[in-house]
Amino acid sequence: MSEAAPAASSGSMTFLVMLARALAAAGTPAHRLEDTLAACARKLGVNGQFFATPTGVFASMEFGGEMRTYMIRVEVGEAALERLVLLDSVVGDVIAGRANGEEALCRVMEVASRPPRYGPGLVLASFGLSSAVTARFFGGGWREMTAAWVAGLAVGGLVLLAARVPRLARLTEFLAAVAVAVIAGALAWVLWPLDTGIVTLTGLIILLPGLSLTVGLNELAVKHVVAGSARLVYALAILFALGFGVAIGKGTAESVFGAAGAAAMPLPEWTILLALAVVPFPLTVLFGARPRDVGVIAGSVAIAFASARYGSVLLGPELGACMGAMLVGLAGNAYARAARHPAAVPVLPGILLLVPGTIGLRSVSSFFEQNAVMGAQGAFNMLVIAMGIAVGLLLANVLVPPERTL
Repeated sequence: MSEAAPAASSGSMTFLVMLARALAAAGTPAHRLEDTLAACARKLGVNGQFFATPTGVFASMEFGGEMRTYMIRVEVGEAALERLVLLDSVVGDVIAGRANGEEALCRVMEVASRPPRYGPGLVLASFGLSSAVTARFFGGGWREMTAAWVAGLAVGGLVLLAARVPRLARLTEFLAAVAVAVIAGALAWVLWPLDTGIVTLTGLIILLPGLSLTVGLNELAVKHVVAGSARLVYALAILFALGFGVAIGKGTAESVFGAAGAAAMPLPEWTILLALAVVPFPLTVLFGARPRDVGVIAGSVAIAFASARYGSVLLGPELGACMGAMLVGLAGNAYARAARHPAAVPVLPGILLLVPGTIGLRSVSSFFEQNAVMGAQGAFNMLVIAMGIAVGLLLANVLVPPERTL
C-alpha cells in the first residue's frame, strides 16, 4: 500500500501537466486554465500552484514531501471547441470523483492525439466562404463578395501551408495581408470596379486579432495582469504586421495596375438573413467545433449580429458592443448549465462578430498613410469597444454563472 499511493500521486501530477498543455493549445484563457487546474488538483489531493500565460504554464506541485516545478511551453493556442468539450468532460468527471488521475490522463492523451475533424479542403473552403459572407455584413455587393471569396481562399491556403512549413508561420499575417491587398487591386483592375477596402478587410477577417484583444482585456479585468498584457501586445503585433502588409500590397497593386476602386453596389436587405444562415457553417469548421454544435453557433451569431446592429443605433457602438457581449455571454452560460458543456462553444463564435479587429486594422493603415489623427481615433475606439465587450462578458458571468470552470 505504501508504494501504491506515490504511483497514484505521480499519475495525478502527470495528468495535470498534460491537461495544462492541452487546454493551453485549445486557446483557453489564462484565468480559466488556472481555475480548472486548481479545481482538479484539489479533488485529486495534489497540493499545487499554477500560473498560466499565453505561451506557457508553470505548475508547482508537492510530491513525496518535495515541491516539483514544471514549465510547459506552448504556442499561442487557437480555439478548438471540440477538443475543449472533450477536455471539459474529463475535468467534470475528475471533479465529480468519477475518474482518478490515471484514467483522466489516458483520456487527455487520447484527446490530444486526435486528428483534426475537418480536412484541409473543407478548411480552405471555409476560409473563402467566411470572407464572402462577411463582405455582405460590411455592405459589399456580389462583386465584393466574389473578390473576398478569392482573397479568403488565398489566406486559407497560406495558413495551411504555414502549418506544414514552420519557417513560414512567423510571416503568415504579413504575407496574407500583402496577398489580399494585391488580389483586391488586381481584381478591381482586371474584372470589374469594386470596393477594395471591403475586400481587404473581409479577406483578412479570420486573421484579425480582435478576439485576442478582447480576451486580453478580459484577463486584465479579472486582474490577471501578466497574461492580459502579453495577449494585448501579441494582438497589437499582429495588427501592425497586417497593416504593414496591406500597405505594401496596396502600393504594389497601385504601381502595377493603377489606382482602382469604386463604391459597392448594395444588395437587397434579405441577403443579410441569407448570410446569417450561412456563416455558422464555416465558423463551425474554423473554430474546430462539432457538427452538432452548428445550431448553437447559429443562435449565438444571430444574437451577436442583432445586438451589434440595433444596439449600436440605440446606444452607440461602445455600449452596443457591451450589450451584445452580455447577451451572448448570458446565452453561453445558460447553454453551459443546460448542456453541461463549456460556454465557449456559443460565446467565441458570437463574440467574433463583435470584436473591433477591423477598426484596429483601419487604425494601423491610417498610421501608415501618415494620418495620425484618424489612426489615434481608431485605436482609441478599438480599445473602448474591446473593453465594452469584456465588461459585457463579466456582467453575464455575474448575472448567470456558468457553473463550469471552462
